Amino acid sequence: PKAFLSLILHDRYQLIKERGHIIVPLIAEIFADDDLRETVYRQILSPVAALVEQYLQQQIEAGKLRPLNPAIVTRSLIGTMIMNSALKLTHLDSRYEEISAEAMIDEIISIYLDGLLTNGD
Repeated sequence: PKAFLSLILHDRYQLIKERGHIIVPLIAEIFADDDLRETVYRQILSPVAALVEQYLQQQIEAGKLRPLNPAIVTRSLIGTMIMNSALKLTHLDSRYEEISAEAMIDEIISIYLDGLLTNGD
């Protein structure tokens, strides 16, 4: 699961890095425009989310992941990636300047695959 998630998150980070200047106004506009919101969801978010959901479901069925709702896990992962990428790329939080994109992605993956609790807690 780590390699798959790493591939997806690196791809999304690169997209945000390269096209963030286009994405930000688009995000602002989707709250006011129903047709745009539907189009963005259907053509941009849904295809990637569906791929991740299918992969997670396969991993759940194989017993490699806990039986959590893939739709919720996928959107949580996407939200986490978007927020951290935005903070890093906009330089709003100086703590992100010391964190490489690779380290940020690895840590996000670790949060999802390893959790926050130490062993035995």
